[in-house]
Amino acid sequence: MLAARAASRRSLATLRLVSAPIRGPEMAGAAGVVEQAEGGLAKGDLVFAPTLRCAWGDAATVTVDAKALVKVPPTIPHAQAAHLGAAAAAAALLDGAVAGDVVLHLGGEGAVGQVAAQLCAARGVSLVSLVGADVADAEDAVEGLKNLG
Repeated sequence: MLAARAASRRSLATLRLVSAPIRGPEMAGAAGVVEQAEGGLAKGDLVFAPTLRCAWGDAATVTVDAKALVKVPPTIPHAQAAHLGAAAAAAALLDGAVAGDVVLHLGGEGAVGQVAAQLCAARGVSLVSLVGADVADAEDAVEGLKNLG
């Protein structure tokens, strides 16, 4: 009964996902466009759902608690908002890494790897980032990572 009352007080929003949810040890996240909402959100608002947990392909649209959403400023393009999950994932994965540590990251060519390279450089953490052999231009990916940090 209590759970039913709490659920009825929640403000819900339906999102069309524009990025795949990022799965990490303690977090996930995805960007989406509001299709339908209650409260302070309007149809068409770009939002980030930092706690969204579902597999890409589970649904093109999801319904979530509107209070758990962060409205993305309209000046940020959808493609950039889609990377917010990667930034959050990299930050969570590097939590506790301090200057002098060495971190090994597999799949460095991806968005999480690119953010991890920048965060490690800023913290004085050494990053060994491996780039997959199936990447179209692995040498270009390695050079890009070097330029990031």
